[in-house]
Amino acid sequence: FRLAVLPLTNISANDEDAYFADGMTEELISSLSKINGLRVIARSSVMKYKNVNKDIREIGKELMVGSVLEGSVR
Repeated sequence: FRLAVLPLTNISANDEDAYFADGMTEELISSLSKINGLRVIARSSVMKYKNVNKDIREIGKELMVGSVLEGSVR
C-alpha cells in the first residue's frame, strides 16, 4: 500500500508557524514509514505540492499512491 502525506497547511494567524507545519509533515512521514507493509512517499517528492491548489485525486495519480493524507495545523 502506498501513501502520500502532503505538506500540512498552516492555518494559524502567525506565518512563522509554517516551520512547525513542515516539521509535523516530516514527522508524520517518518513515523508512518516505519509501519510494515506501508510505503510512504518521500518528503522531497511531496513538498512540490506545498501551497498548490490541485485536485487531490490528480495528486494521487501523479504520485501513484492509493491514498493521500492532507491536513492543517493551527
